[in-house]
Amino acid sequence: MDESRRFVILHHVVPGTFERPSHWDVMFENGDELQTWALNVQPAHQVVIQATALPEHRKKYLDYEGEISHDRGVVRRWDSGQIQVMESTPEKICVRIVGRRLFGKVELVHNLHDAWTFVYSEESSDGHPQKNANEFPSDNSE
Repeated sequence: MDESRRFVILHHVVPGTFERPSHWDVMFENGDELQTWALNVQPAHQVVIQATALPEHRKKYLDYEGEISHDRGVVRRWDSGQIQVMESTPEKICVRIVGRRLFGKVELVHNLHDAWTFVYSEESSDGHPQKNANEFPSDNSE
């Protein structure tokens, strides 16, 4: 595994005139910049989310909250913490993520037509995959 790096997920609320609706910016530290993708919905366990690759951002966004210049809206930190890169190719990025909200694995997969998908898999604090509530047997005893 690669060394630990920082990440941040910012909820980017944009004005109605902006070309993209409000979204979540996922940013992974990569050298002197941040690899960045926009998600149209909030990250959730085992939900496949379309992700749009954005130009790399400045590292200041790891610690920034507030207004974005040129009336492009406001960003608020939704989550932040550390990642460890487990795999990184032009087609796939897989990281172990440890944040305040997210704890587990994130896979970003580059598909045809320059599209990406984002999938978060939650782990319990002991490092094992978290089970969905419907995977547990129901207790019908009374």
